[in-house]
Amino acid sequence: MVSYAKIPSLNNRLSQPKLPNFIARESGTPLNPFALQRLAKQTVIEIVIESTLVGGDRYIPIGSGVIIGKKDKTYYVLTANHISDIDDGRFAYIRSEKTGSGLEVLPLEFIKRYPKEDLAVVAFLSFTDYEVVEVGDANQLNNNSEVYVAGWPGNEKREGFQVTQAQVTNPRAGNEHNPNGETNLNYLPTVSGEGLHKGMSGGAVLNEAGQLVGIHVGLVKSGDGDGVSISTFLRDVPREVSRVLVRGTSVASSSRKRENEEVELRRQQQQIEEEQRKREEAEQRAQELEFERQRELQGAEQTAKREREAELQRQQQQIEEERRKREEAEQKAQELEREAELRRQQQQQLEEERRKREEAEQKAQELEAERQKQLQKAEQKAKREWEVELQRQQQQIEEERRKREEAEQKAQELEAERQRQLQEAEQKAKREREVERQRQQKLEEERRKREEAEQKAQELEAERETRKRENRTARNSGNSNTRKNRTTRNSGNAATSQSQNVEAYYNRATAYLRQGNYEKAIVEANKAIRLNPKSAEPYVFRGAIYVGQREYKKGIADVNQAIRLNPKSAHAYFVRGMAYKLNRNIEKAISDFEKAAEISKQKGDRLAYQLSLDQLKELGRN
Repeated sequence: MVSYAKIPSLNNRLSQPKLPNFIARESGTPLNPFALQRLAKQTVIEIVIESTLVGGDRYIPIGSGVIIGKKDKTYYVLTANHISDIDDGRFAYIRSEKTGSGLEVLPLEFIKRYPKEDLAVVAFLSFTDYEVVEVGDANQLNNNSEVYVAGWPGNEKREGFQVTQAQVTNPRAGNEHNPNGETNLNYLPTVSGEGLHKGMSGGAVLNEAGQLVGIHVGLVKSGDGDGVSISTFLRDVPREVSRVLVRGTSVASSSRKRENEEVELRRQQQQIEEEQRKREEAEQRAQELEFERQRELQGAEQTAKREREAELQRQQQQIEEERRKREEAEQKAQELEREAELRRQQQQQLEEERRKREEAEQKAQELEAERQKQLQKAEQKAKREWEVELQRQQQQIEEERRKREEAEQKAQELEAERQRQLQEAEQKAKREREVERQRQQKLEEERRKREEAEQKAQELEAERETRKRENRTARNSGNSNTRKNRTTRNSGNAATSQSQNVEAYYNRATAYLRQGNYEKAIVEANKAIRLNPKSAEPYVFRGAIYVGQREYKKGIADVNQAIRLNPKSAHAYFVRGMAYKLNRNIEKAISDFEKAAEISKQKGDRLAYQLSLDQLKELGRN
């Protein structure tokens, strides 16, 4: 049974009761086409679903169904199973034939499905009287027997109800004793221009007496109509449906057809009179319902008044809630504006810091260019002095040779004088050779000292460049490395070569940095680390290169390794503080700058100490 609670709100207004068109006839008597079409339209309903589209039709047709039984106000409908695989949200769309009346849209409840046979039984609840079709015997069908296929082809945009005349093409399909076990009934339309359309699925297949002999389910490949024999359904009828089925008798022979038609016309006249009486009763009932409606309308107006008051109160609360939300939104907007102002200030600070860094790099490049220029001048001056000294020595040698030749000539001319003064000359020559030997020794000593001075000047220049680079970050690390390098040079020739190689890597890495070639600079720094992996300074140097590339994680990792190797490296803390500052980790940056300042102050490195204080002052720490 269908529950009264399942009637949707869209049926607040029931249509006027539809007067059933009873056909006064004997069961199984053939009907004329007009009477048969009217009977089909009274018993075949349209099945629809609600549309989710805005602006279009409210309902979408999905198929048809046949009223096969009634108990109290519950109607049972036989239809095709394939029109819907969902049990909820399906409605019976029943049109009224009475002028000025509306239609009923009633919810359907699925009673039983036959998926294999493509049949389904549904039910709906209505206070309106509807006609129930008689169930016929499909076994009486013969080859070329006339049948009528009825349905609502609404989903092909076709208007109204359609009944298509057809002839059976396989009369044994519905036979219970069919040896092939077939359950389908096939038929072919016989009237030109009339066919079988979508939306008629689930509609009735009627015999000449208007009895239900099958349910239309579609078309086969040959173009014939495809239906399920009523015999298939009668083998497994739900109990509540079997009690209300109207069983008909066999179709009469063609010889009695005209006689039965005359009887039918006389009984139709009686039906018209009966309809007139029921119409008068319906009008009286309509007046009673109108009075009841007016009374209900007054109650509805009072209810609506209370609902309006409640709605006004709800709207007032909603206005208060919206005002509160607007105030919260304004407050949040102010906070966002303050936050944006703070970000603008931070951006300005970052731009200022970037400008200072660029100026410092430019100044460092200018100083490096000046140093290279001075070094070139010094080399040119040393070269000129060496050439002058070489020329002077050559002239001196030539002069000595000339004097010696003159002395030999004079010795020959004054042989006698030489013999006489031989002893004196030998003594004088001895003294001159001693002076010459001392002079040559002095020249050799001066040359050796000059070469040592030039080599020392180059080492001091390289050491001064290293200290200048270290002083830009932290003076303390430079002093420590200088002492370590001095100890290493004193340890032997192998250690001196290693230190010179590390310094060479630093110099090449610095040259690549001035060219903006960070990748080659990192390669040189890696070589310095492999050469001296236990020294903290190569890690600090490579970490500073990574920070210049804005690869802060790699830079911080290198500096962390340097601090593990030398916890007192102010240079390492300063570089890591710069990485945290550029990465906007202000708290850690302040902590590292304070540590760098503390170590620099303890070691007396005033430049590194002042650089750390400048960074703390820029970050707002005194």
